[in-house]
Amino acid sequence: MVGPVGIGGRNPIRIQSMIVADTMDTMAAVAETISLYLAGSEIVRITTPTVKEAENLKNIKAEIQKRGYDIPIVADIHFMPAAAMAAVEYADKVRINPGNFTDRKKFVIIEYNDSQYSEELDRVHDAFKPLVLRARELGRSLRVGTNHGSLSDRIMNRFGDTPQGMVESAIEFIKIAELYNFNDIIVSMKASNTRIMVQAYRMLVDRFNREKMDYPLHLGVTEAGNGQDGRIKSAAGIGALLEDGIGDTIRVSLTEDSIFEIPVARKIADIYNLRQDKNIQNEKQFGTVKKLESDYQNLVNGFAPVRRISDEISFGPVKIGASQMVRTAVRISLPAAGDTDLEGLDLFIGKISENNLEHLESSVRKLRLKYPGSAFVADLDYHNAPLLTKVNLHADAVRIEIDAEDFSEDRLNDFFSAAKGKSIIAALRADGNDAYIINIINLIDFIYSEYDRPGIIFSLTARPGHTLFSITSHHRMLAAYLHSINRSVPAFIEIHDENIDEALYSASIHGGRLLIDGIGDGIFIACADDNAKASLRLQLDLLQATGVRISKAEFISCPSCGRTLFDLQSVTKSIKQKTGHLKGVKIAVMGCIVNGPGEMADADFGYVGAGPDHIHLYRGREIVKKHVPSDSAVDELIGLIRDAGLWADPV
Repeated sequence: MVGPVGIGGRNPIRIQSMIVADTMDTMAAVAETISLYLAGSEIVRITTPTVKEAENLKNIKAEIQKRGYDIPIVADIHFMPAAAMAAVEYADKVRINPGNFTDRKKFVIIEYNDSQYSEELDRVHDAFKPLVLRARELGRSLRVGTNHGSLSDRIMNRFGDTPQGMVESAIEFIKIAELYNFNDIIVSMKASNTRIMVQAYRMLVDRFNREKMDYPLHLGVTEAGNGQDGRIKSAAGIGALLEDGIGDTIRVSLTEDSIFEIPVARKIADIYNLRQDKNIQNEKQFGTVKKLESDYQNLVNGFAPVRRISDEISFGPVKIGASQMVRTAVRISLPAAGDTDLEGLDLFIGKISENNLEHLESSVRKLRLKYPGSAFVADLDYHNAPLLTKVNLHADAVRIEIDAEDFSEDRLNDFFSAAKGKSIIAALRADGNDAYIINIINLIDFIYSEYDRPGIIFSLTARPGHTLFSITSHHRMLAAYLHSINRSVPAFIEIHDENIDEALYSASIHGGRLLIDGIGDGIFIACADDNAKASLRLQLDLLQATGVRISKAEFISCPSCGRTLFDLQSVTKSIKQKTGHLKGVKIAVMGCIVNGPGEMADADFGYVGAGPDHIHLYRGREIVKKHVPSDSAVDELIGLIRDAGLWADPV
């Protein structure tokens, strides 16, 4: 329980956020807390960097209650056990960071022997014990909030900057609490890298199972950024874990006003709360389905997933599978003008009918002139083999949709014969019913028995009214089945939705889950409005967010909070506008030093608040310029990038 709100057990996935107001400005803090609560934040976090701010929680809490609200308040603690001891008197939950509760990160290399390490743990125990005892006495809860960017030097030296180090950091503190029969603990494993974040939570759950622990989990991608990038990163990381059945409460961390985090979090949580309410979690009714799920788990190492092995297949000038980058595809309307800016696109998929056949040759010519490295894929009804013979000269490959429950073997045979060696994307229709995967397996077996030839790629598409669950579940089963029959053909991830706003979530959650686990040689996002540019941007941003394909600069930027020392939102926007074209360059924009130096440890450059309107600039982990005035710091940052030879003028 966090105040009146239950987390874990049979409770829904809870949503929370954090105010950005100065904790000492009582009325501003109260107003923002209430506004977040009314917007849907069930729990609200407030930074308490010193004892002074922690003690002011008393006034904030009293004023909130005076206005008739019972809002669970979380005190956010870094570096100051004394502040935690003050905050626990008034807050419903106290969040401590095990990486800096008793330590300050110095990036010092120390080889601890077992005796020295034990002494360090004794020191941690002595600092943490009073908070545990007081929380137990008052009926408060604690969050042990591990952050990849602020692991202690002790953990770093023994376990490295790894998901395992994150898990060990939390377990140390949990075991201290358990010595005193305190179990009202929530745990988080946050990172700005979605892969590290997913791996850390999976490792933690595995450790919980072995240790017979059952603590609820708070999910979040920290320093996710702003705009579409921040939303995609958050949905991909959080959604991947919720797909695993992992997670009890979430916070979406955007470099925007906190109020904008709530609808994003609600969109993600509602998918899983609805699934839980309707009890439509995966019902393992069929022996084949059970075996496929088991095969999939054996196939994918969830702690360190690698890309699924696949063959290389040519789609005209584009090669798919094997070591090729994950390919992008968009649907275009014919006749195509060929004047849209689609840099980074690999496949144009155009629906072919008798009505647009006369425009095909000119459309494909325009596309090839503007995008010479891309391939044109003709999308046809497999019942219309004669039409295929008319487009063979113009198409690099063919896509067909096949209903696994209702297809004509004769018509399919005619189509494959007419394809004359063209590579084919066979899109097998699926819905949310596990029985359907059996039909898909039977269809795959039929295709291989009748048309066993190179150039076939499988994807799964959805019938109208499908449940979102099928997207990840059935793609995973498809990968497992192909592996079981020794077929390493490439596989496409297909996401179909009503509009690009909805597709952002369905693609990020379900496509992101598959990409993180190494499934998918290509991705195809199609919406009813056929907005090719928006679809491509979403695909490239998702591939970047999951670490699969880099197409622009990478940004790590934290959400604003009461510790922020400059105008984080406008500065982040300015830096992205000026440096976003620098493909592969990683830039961290951090409001303060809490997670800054650690979270940006693998960034090329860092822009970190050092005091009111003053900035430290980093190259890697090294401060290269101190206390730079914020009005000139962005230009100074660009100067560092130029000096490093990584600058390129925007095209």
